[in-house]
Amino acid sequence: MLPVLMAGLSLLMWFSLPTFPEALATVGGRIDERRETIARLAARAAELLPSRSSRCIAVVDPPPVFIERDATTNMEILGPSRLRELGIDVAIPDDIDLRLAGDLSYLMDWRNSPPIQGRRMTRKRIANEFERPLAYRYVVFYGNEMTEPLVQEPSGRPRGAVRVSALLFDLRRGTRLCELAFEEEIDPEFRAATEFERFGRSQLWSQTRDRLLRELAAVARGS
Repeated sequence: MLPVLMAGLSLLMWFSLPTFPEALATVGGRIDERRETIARLAARAAELLPSRSSRCIAVVDPPPVFIERDATTNMEILGPSRLRELGIDVAIPDDIDLRLAGDLSYLMDWRNSPPIQGRRMTRKRIANEFERPLAYRYVVFYGNEMTEPLVQEPSGRPRGAVRVSALLFDLRRGTRLCELAFEEEIDPEFRAATEFERFGRSQLWSQTRDRLLRELAAVARGS
């Protein structure tokens, strides 16, 4: 009899937990505030970009961390394409969409269209999926322009370059902390014609994406 009662109690407790949309509604106002802040800072970034150098104009403490789907992440990274998906249109060049975005942007997506209607949310899930991204300290806005077309020379050597510029803001205070500027060329060892035709743009995308994260970490450490 006792196992049956315990199972019934567990089931009752489970169904007493809020669903995903119900839990999301409890932080809806905070998500909207974050979206308004990001929209305002994105408009400011559009006025300031492109950056001309890599430097920090203020102390960055704690250091920014971006590891996708990781608890140590404390910043959102947004390019023009992702901003447009969120309903924020800015005049920032975007020749290569680096597809860098953190969990805060997904919260903003979910605000109007929760993806999982019946899922029950424990306190641990709410803390990880809602509270953690809402506590992000920083936001980065980036843009990029191809400075050299992506082509393959008759020798088989690939050629192509993209210039990236970005700004790091304190998301809570709205202050600009760092600017980044660099140019990335496609790896000259990426030679094979078949590989270039199929994966040339993906190769440059991957290099540029990784370089942006390295440059961001380096400039923040140097501040």
